Amino acid sequence: PEVASLLTAVKTVLADQTLASVEAAQALVKQVIKDQGVKKGLVMKSLRAALMGDMKGPDLMESWLILHQRQFDRARLGEAIAIGLG
Repeated sequence: PEVASLLTAVKTVLADQTLASVEAAQALVKQVIKDQGVKKGLVMKSLRAALMGDMKGPDLMESWLILHQRQFDRARLGEAIAIGLG
């Protein structure tokens, strides 16, 4: 449940923004960490699982930026929330 609520928070914050850079993605993560009162590791692992479908791989922030530019990130977050990734 905690992970699902984190991903929902990320998706909510993301709805109001456009990720134009890796720094913008990092700022979004920091905002969610502050708003939700959780550790960075939980947010990063949850994002990696939701966006990449694996716990290993290339740099998450750069990959997220590419997914965002191609408009795949919101859908992947939504799918992860729907299937109960958390």
